[in-house]
Amino acid sequence: MKKITLKDIAKEAHVSVATVSYVLNHVKNQTIPNETKCKVMGIAERMNYIPDLTAKALVKRKTGLIGIMICKEREYPFWKEFQDYQLVSRLEYLLTAKGYHVVVSSLEATDPKLDIVLERHLEGAFLINVRKDVFHRISNHFKFGVPIVVIDSAIEDDLFHKVHFDWTSAIYKAKVDLAWNPSCFLVTEQFHEVGMAE
Repeated sequence: MKKITLKDIAKEAHVSVATVSYVLNHVKNQTIPNETKCKVMGIAERMNYIPDLTAKALVKRKTGLIGIMICKEREYPFWKEFQDYQLVSRLEYLLTAKGYHVVVSSLEATDPKLDIVLERHLEGAFLINVRKDVFHRISNHFKFGVPIVVIDSAIEDDLFHKVHFDWTSAIYKAKVDLAWNPSCFLVTEQFHEVGMAE
């Protein structure tokens, strides 16, 4: 099946290729009549036009890609797999709603292969359960200004803003709940980053 191009849409709409490009890319500084915009959009939809994301990225110099990277030990507990799935699923939903494309990758906790960072030109990243030494190895591969959000790790670095969970209050509440209901129990887990377990 032939891939529909801007030229095909322009021919069908009897307008220039530039006009089609302006309409489909929602360029603001062009005065194109609403009637023409609706016509072009309608034809693009009818012809099942799919934009070329690679070409778009070259023009805008943006990929629209966000990475979600999960650092895992070789033997990864099943409950962590489930927890990670829930987190990744929700992140992917929210990022897609904002117009991003999401790339999910599992990294070896102690020796991550960083092809995803080097090859994909990510515009941002979520690093889950990353060790401090590994974090700096990964973050050094990003261009300055690319946002990195670290989850389930305690990274002490003045370059990064932090939101810390109140572990002291959580443990206190767990102890109170356990005192009232002895049949309950508290499950904790091992983190790659030592600071999270202290």
